Amino acid sequence: MWDNFLNWAFQTSNIPSTLASIVALTVGAAVAICSKTWKATRFLATWVHEASHALAAWFTGRRVEGMKIGRDTGGEVTHLGGLGRTSRIITSAAGYPGPAIAGLIIGLAVSMRHANMVALGTLIVALALLPKQRSIIGFLTTLLIGGSVTILILQSANPDASDKTGVWFSVLLLLLAGFFLAATPRTIIELRRTRHASQNVRIADAPRQHSDADILAEITLLPASVWEIIFMVLAAAAIITTLIMLMR
Repeated sequence: MWDNFLNWAFQTSNIPSTLASIVALTVGAAVAICSKTWKATRFLATWVHEASHALAAWFTGRRVEGMKIGRDTGGEVTHLGGLGRTSRIITSAAGYPGPAIAGLIIGLAVSMRHANMVALGTLIVALALLPKQRSIIGFLTTLLIGGSVTILILQSANPDASDKTGVWFSVLLLLLAGFFLAATPRTIIELRRTRHASQNVRIADAPRQHSDADILAEITLLPASVWEIIFMVLAAAAIITTLIMLMR
């Protein structure tokens, strides 16, 4: 069983047809764009957003203390470490572009026949973040992601699985990629609307801003609106790159 799993993890995966790839990306994007489906799936984008903060914190030498996802689908990652400016900037900036980068990685992996490695990487991240969960929703979301990926891996790694199983595996991954790519600009637009709404409130009554853009503005002295533009440019670049790679 273990040998079969290792062989599966490093073997090349099947690439869906161009039509199937476009349909999968479109359906995934539609889920993020449609308000009704967005309400039911937004927590998934939030999980990737917060996981991106956590991974960036780890990679820059910080210690992740906990990760929360609230009922309002808001999230928070608590991390400690040095007060180095670069580390703080990278960690704070990783959140909003995170889902788009995840979508880009999935799209690139599928186009390069390495979809299996993406699934394995997702499982590893979910297992690493599971002990860090500090909310029921975050814990259940992590279990859902890890469990779903595990089931897909077991089905796809089965020696008796047909080539069609591998194709459907890649299609499902592209469905997620489409969702993440579309979810990123949507969350950035929501951030912009929330910030502008609070700015229209009288200063005495306005709540203190704690968004990633505001934190980055304090660290770098660049206005939060500039960071919103940077987030959107990164999202657009991820979307364009993914489409180019899959259309080749």
